[in-house]
Amino acid sequence: MTRTSNPVHLRQGLCCAASLRALAPALFAAVIAPSAIAPAAFAADTENTPAAQSQIPTFTVTSPRFPFAPQLFGAPLEMTPKPAADSGDFLRNLPGISGSRMGGHGIEPVIRGMQGNQLNVTMDDVYIFGGCPNRMDPPTSFIAPETFDLIFVTQGYRTVTKGPGGPGGHVSFERRPPVFGPDEWYKGQVGAGVVSNGFTRDAFGDIAAGTDGYYVRGIANVKEADNYEDGGGNEIRSSFSHRSGDLTVGYEGLNGASFSLSGGIAKTEDALFEGAMMDAPLDDSAILNGKLAIPFEDSLFTEVRLDAYLSQVDHIMDNYSLRTRTAPMAMRVDANSDTFGGRIAGDMRLDDMTLTIGADLQSNEREARRFVGPTDNNVTRLQSIMWPGTEIRDIGLFAEGKMGLADDLRLVVGARYDRVDVSLASANELIASSGRTPNDLYQQYYGVSGGDRAENNLGGLAFLEYDLTGSTVLSLVD
Repeated sequence: MTRTSNPVHLRQGLCCAASLRALAPALFAAVIAPSAIAPAAFAADTENTPAAQSQIPTFTVTSPRFPFAPQLFGAPLEMTPKPAADSGDFLRNLPGISGSRMGGHGIEPVIRGMQGNQLNVTMDDVYIFGGCPNRMDPPTSFIAPETFDLIFVTQGYRTVTKGPGGPGGHVSFERRPPVFGPDEWYKGQVGAGVVSNGFTRDAFGDIAAGTDGYYVRGIANVKEADNYEDGGGNEIRSSFSHRSGDLTVGYEGLNGASFSLSGGIAKTEDALFEGAMMDAPLDDSAILNGKLAIPFEDSLFTEVRLDAYLSQVDHIMDNYSLRTRTAPMAMRVDANSDTFGGRIAGDMRLDDMTLTIGADLQSNEREARRFVGPTDNNVTRLQSIMWPGTEIRDIGLFAEGKMGLADDLRLVVGARYDRVDVSLASANELIASSGRTPNDLYQQYYGVSGGDRAENNLGGLAFLEYDLTGSTVLSLVD
């Protein structure tokens, strides 16, 4: 991959601001260590004596101090990411992040043992929720990391201003307005990469043009992958085809005022999942996002920001179009997941404290219906409703302040209130083939019925931040 302009910032309990390039020696050692000790383990295993066969050989693995060596402190270095199937695949190469998967695409990031909706994943503050009830398409599956300027990884709950939930952490993919030099009105870059096993090909283009603060930026990305071979030479079904494109127009004023409007589409086709009973012939997403920031002078607020977004996902999975069906019945799931939301927030300066107050909205509507049929060409009978017209709406109010205790020491405190309303529009819809409703199944498996629910949640945080350097922060979290 030739792109070298995307610094990755890590913010976690005791350290932040590291780069992949600086971590490369430790990562390399972790990769080669198993291969270095494998011959000894194999030799011990092939001894014919009963005592040797009943004992587990011992060995010692040594590597450089991992991962926060002193040379990591300082300004973050530029990174050169390897080709990744999606952002989940990219993230699991970072310290403290792992991933789970069912195939070559749709890797689910895991932070501190938490995943799914326990993590908040945003693209320029846009929330997108996948359309697969079995998590074939987590939010990271729609994101090509090569096309973003900054990636912030926060482990744990560190702010009340970025929406509800997310106890495991927040992964924020962000793009910055293009900066043009003197007598420069356009810029661009392209990149490509390939991984031999599975022949994963990745290419992108990023072009921007602008003048007098106005700009337009277009980004395109293409990924193709074949099946790969495991260590035993077995072919693993993992191929997929992914394409995405984004267009942004905006304005950056000299006084700090800014406006942007962006739209993007992503399409994943023919994704094979070795670890699932189905494959995904289609997974489409579309995003529309608007941002406005207005600075003020001689006012209570120093800046007010307004964001609004819409994301839509359409997902299809089946057990026959991309594999030889072994199940007695052909099966298909049609699902969609639509999210809209926004946030209004303002900053106030109160002596030594900067206070941010605001409100946000997040609403997700999802539905998934499973159909069956006797043949691959006759999959029309409704068998179950996996998401019965589910709507989850959250309205939140928040306030967060940062107070300078010294030049390099800050106290951060925050509080948040959320009103959550949930409804199931099709919970009592009768399924003719079974004579049961989704609520009947809920009662059978969980002992309760689904229906409208509402709750009021209160949350907060408090911690100290100490600047070790310009890009490294120690945090003491309460």
